[in-house]
Amino acid sequence: MKFWFKLSVRESLIKHLTSILRSSDGTILVILCDLDGLSIAKIGRKSEIQINPNQITSLASAAFSVSEENWEDLDIKDQVISFTYFEKVCLITIKINHTLLTIVHDYYKDWPLDADGLASSMYYLKEKLEEF
Repeated sequence: MKFWFKLSVRESLIKHLTSILRSSDGTILVILCDLDGLSIAKIGRKSEIQINPNQITSLASAAFSVSEENWEDLDIKDQVISFTYFEKVCLITIKINHTLLTIVHDYYKDWPLDADGLASSMYYLKEKLEEF
């Protein structure tokens, strides 16, 4: 007899965020939030670098809301990705549908990220988000 367990929405999102986190030792935190910066799901690992997830989602949201006007003024298509560099980490924020996927990455530990692995994870995450 086989049992099939359907993952909850949150469990499914965490599963995909975990695959992104595990893809690089330098990745400290992965957060999915809405366009206003409200956190939907997050997963992270211990690090010496102090990170406040609420500040990260606010920065991610601001990176897209401020630049949206610039893109419209320049008559350029919608922004899809944002890189924000700090002294020890880089915030990589990717717009997926009406959500923002933010990866907090220690670029001293591991750089560059595996683009193929990241693209694959984003593809499956985008599919799941469309289902929800």
